[in-house]
Order: sequence, then structure tokens, then C-alpha cells
Amino acid sequence: MKAVIDTNVWLSGLFWGGVPYEVLDLIYIGTVKPCFSRETYREWNAQVKKLAVIFGKLEYYIRDKKLIEKSSQFFVPREKITVCRDPKDNKFLEAAVASRADFLVSGDRDLVALKKYGNTYILAPAQFLKEV
Repeated sequence: MKAVIDTNVWLSGLFWGGVPYEVLDLIYIGTVKPCFSRETYREWNAQVKKLAVIFGKLEYYIRDKKLIEKSSQFFVPREKITVCRDPKDNKFLEAAVASRADFLVSGDRDLVALKKYGNTYILAPAQFLKEV
């Protein structure tokens, strides 16, 4: 199953654990194939690296970067989407559409409120875990 994982879910899972970590665990065991665009990966890379340095957990960043490079799929969005209240969130919808992702997993209330965009279901981490 393909999923776009919002950076906020990845950060929460890596550095605070809980339900977002359970989402990441599905990636680690190969159940979920993460999908990125150049823009979503750029955000992931900058934010995860920044917190890894702050928390002294650079090994988390290195491990997950290797995992992403090895097992993720990268897509080039072909359309600009402008439906989100926060324009910074549109890149996740663009990645979901380009990758034909089954799910977009996000902790962002505005994104989750959309529920579905195209063929992609947009779920909070706890909702996503119930679906898989």
C-alpha cells in the first residue's frame, strides 16, 4: 500500500513515539510504501535533520534517510493544487495525486478535514492504523 506521510507524523513518531511511531513501524516492516515528491522530501530532510541534531539523535535521521532512499517511491507532481487553507499543505496533496497514493497520513487538521482528495484517503495516524 502506498502512502504519503506528512512530515509532522514522521517527526512525532521519531522523536515522541506513540501512535505516529506505529505508522512509521508499518514503513519499517514494509507494509507501507512511502511516497514523496521533491518538495515533500526536501521538507522531510530539513525538519528531521534539524530535530535530530537538537535532540542528539542523528542516528534516527541517518537510519530513516537510508530507508527512504532504499524503499520509497519518488514522484513529480504534474498539477498544482491550491485547495488547502495553508498553501504549504498543498505539496502533500500534490504528492498523493502524483503517486496515486492510497492514503495521506497527517496530523494537520485542515488536511484531515478534507477526508479524501481524488482517490486518496486523508487520515490522522490513529484512523490510518484502524484502516490497515
